[in-house]
Amino acid sequence: MPLCVPQVFASLGGMVAPPLGTWLLASTGQWYPLYAISAAIHLLAGGMFFACASDTPARQLLYAASRSKAKSG
Repeated sequence: MPLCVPQVFASLGGMVAPPLGTWLLASTGQWYPLYAISAAIHLLAGGMFFACASDTPARQLLYAASRSKAKSG
């Protein structure tokens, strides 16, 4: 999988936390719920990044995909 897809997962917390934080702070008046939910989002995003990321160069991945297509088709 190209690295750009796991990078989106990794930055998910940064995209979701500001609007969610504004709403949580306005509704609860405390910062703790924002910190807890933000930490949970970052843990989930980190897990998704770990599961999807690859350190194999894209050139090798594309070559392997083209070879498997050639064998099957």
